[in-house]
Amino acid sequence: MPSRRGFLGAVATGTTAATTGCFAAGSSDRTTTTTTVPSLDDGDRTRGAAAAISVERALSLDEDETHVESNDTIRYPATKSGGDVAAYGYLDVEEWTTLQAMFVAKHAIRDHFETALPSLDGVEVSGTERGGPETELDVAHLTYESDDGPADEPAVSADELVARTPKTVDVTVTFADETATGSYPVFVLKWTGEQMGERLVRPHPR
Repeated sequence: MPSRRGFLGAVATGTTAATTGCFAAGSSDRTTTTTTVPSLDDGDRTRGAAAAISVERALSLDEDETHVESNDTIRYPATKSGGDVAAYGYLDVEEWTTLQAMFVAKHAIRDHFETALPSLDGVEVSGTERGGPETELDVAHLTYESDDGPADEPAVSADELVARTPKTVDVTVTFADETATGSYPVFVLKWTGEQMGERLVRPHPR
């Protein structure tokens, strides 16, 4: 998946990207609800059914990022060539801090799953924007089929994943004098992909 650095580069060129990033710290309510969840067919997407979680974090820069205090921007490697930085990009601290809130939310979900699920095999978390300003999180339940027939299902069923996925992640992050908050809806998708030799071909969401 793209790194946080790659995502920032995509932002600089106006490209939407999946997000990953810094490790999140904070507290969460891992209590699941008893609401009956619908069974998911391949391609279905539904909201997480567990209680919302929250996380707070003081942000720090990566070693190749710089806070330019004279104009209150963050300089980051926008592109690389042969392992060396080919060009730098700049983001206002306010915009950069808002992006970090999304990265923290994503990793807060993964931290939650470490204790809420018996296994993370076949489970992937990513950020997404679906035709509007509100940023959401997708938790994919992935099964891969081969020419020999259906592969084993992930250790956690799609229904259990829905039941244990928080419906929302609330985030507060701080850096210098900036504070950013975000409330990110979380959805579960059930996908089946193909296993072609050693290559896994991911499906596209509907």
